[in-house]
Amino acid sequence: MPRRSTSTLRTRIGIFGNVVLLLLMATPAFAATRYDAFSSVIDVRPDASLEVVETITGSFDAPRHGIYRKIPYQYRTAAGTDETIGITVEEVDLFGKPVPYDVSFQNGEETLKIGDAGRTVSSVFEYKIRYRVDRAILYHADKDELYWNVSGSDWEDSFSVVNATVYVPGVAAESLDVSCYTGANGSTTMDCDKRIGDGNVTVVADDFLTVSVSFPKGIVAEPTQIDRARQLVADNAGIFSLLVPISVLVFLFSRWRKNGKDAKGRGTIIAEYEPPDNLRPTEVGTLVDATVHDRDVSAAIVDLAVRGYLQIIEDETKVLFVTSKSYRLRRLKPDDATLKPFEVTLMLGLFGSDEEVRLMDRRSSMVVAKKKIEKDVYQEMATLGYYAKNPTVVRTTYLGFALLAVLVTFVGGRIVASQISGGVFVLVAGFAIAAIIGLFGMVMPKKTEAGAIACEKALGFKLYLETAEKYRIQWQEKEKIFEKFLPYAMVFGVADKWSKALADVAREQPGWFVGNYAAFSAVDFSHRVNSFASAVAAPKSSGGSGGSGFSGGGFGGGGGGSW
Repeated sequence: MPRRSTSTLRTRIGIFGNVVLLLLMATPAFAATRYDAFSSVIDVRPDASLEVVETITGSFDAPRHGIYRKIPYQYRTAAGTDETIGITVEEVDLFGKPVPYDVSFQNGEETLKIGDAGRTVSSVFEYKIRYRVDRAILYHADKDELYWNVSGSDWEDSFSVVNATVYVPGVAAESLDVSCYTGANGSTTMDCDKRIGDGNVTVVADDFLTVSVSFPKGIVAEPTQIDRARQLVADNAGIFSLLVPISVLVFLFSRWRKNGKDAKGRGTIIAEYEPPDNLRPTEVGTLVDATVHDRDVSAAIVDLAVRGYLQIIEDETKVLFVTSKSYRLRRLKPDDATLKPFEVTLMLGLFGSDEEVRLMDRRSSMVVAKKKIEKDVYQEMATLGYYAKNPTVVRTTYLGFALLAVLVTFVGGRIVASQISGGVFVLVAGFAIAAIIGLFGMVMPKKTEAGAIACEKALGFKLYLETAEKYRIQWQEKEKIFEKFLPYAMVFGVADKWSKALADVAREQPGWFVGNYAAFSAVDFSHRVNSFASAVAAPKSSGGSGGSGFSGGGFGGGGGGSW
């Protein structure tokens, strides 16, 4: 028979020894803390509050700082709602002398951390915790009930004995109905002794304990229906917070109907053969949707070129088989009194003090100019009486409130959400409110009656431009109509349709746009102008801106351990 090597035997003996050691350490005899008794005295007060005194005895078999006690304060009811009780720690002592402690709240539990982090103890202990409890009475139709999880079952070890004494002053013994449950959470075992006297009940068990003490109505104060409703909302603030965005939505919709809904115009849109009130392309685009788009600014440059203030020069560079385009702008005449404020700003952004510039070199100045152009156009729309108020001021105001809602939600909402059940709904509600405010801010600028009529005429003018073939007589009679109305077609996004409609009559290349043409074509010219418009739009800002009983049921409970 072959012999096992000495090293193999030693290895196996070592493994076996480690396993035995781990098993021994897992038994209570090797636990760092041994618990002997848990005693609770509960005094039911006429105001329905409880005065609870817990006495926990045992010993530390290894150096420890102290113990901790966890008590739930949030519970889920049979109806699926949350219910919160109030727990106020009043006093903690060790063998009758005050001892330091910290209180924290997490996941619906209040944790009492007892002891000094700067020192350890290794001896027997007797901790006494006194605390007040509010809203822990169950109110039934014919009786009231204290359903209290005395010790809780979430401890690192069991107790040799658990007892509870409940005082209900003024109630005869025969009027007290007592049940008790023992064991782990959910157990229906009733292995406990009860002693009932006048105004008091004592229950003793050798396991985790829950007691139910029922008594006649009128012994303790009962909350009114209003109080219960108020508490229900407070306990379920997370879910009920979702009602706030709905309220905000209703409020802002009402406000929009009164202060933001456009005034009535003529009520009809028919083809118009001229822009309304001789407005510039940028103004027409802003009139329709209360927004100055990049295409509106590009169209303004083309419009200035059509009117003789500047010339657009298209340069082509070919490297191998790739052709790229760039643009230069040449000033043809100085600013004059016919230019509107936003056009003066645009000319300054394009040229500065120069007479000829490359478009790519003016990107930074155009970023600044565009912001000023938007401001000028919005103000002019209000000054001319098309909008009740400056659209950008209205939008900025609502955007400010939306950002404030985001800030409050991000800072305060997260704190609240961590403290209440269903707290995630608070965050959802806060961001929903911000989104609702922001969206309403976009539609809140209000057109006046004059603005509504002018907008209908602008849309009628768009109808003419995109269906120009139907109105051949009207455009045949107008000189240079193709280039004159091209900036407006750009604003409406119908430049291709406009150029195709006039392809057979617009045969002369406009002098304000210089390019390398094999032969002039209105459609090709429109594409070239659109390419220029895209180049203008390219620069962006880089600056950024109670029921059936069981152990563990009822209020109270939790558990604890040592640290």
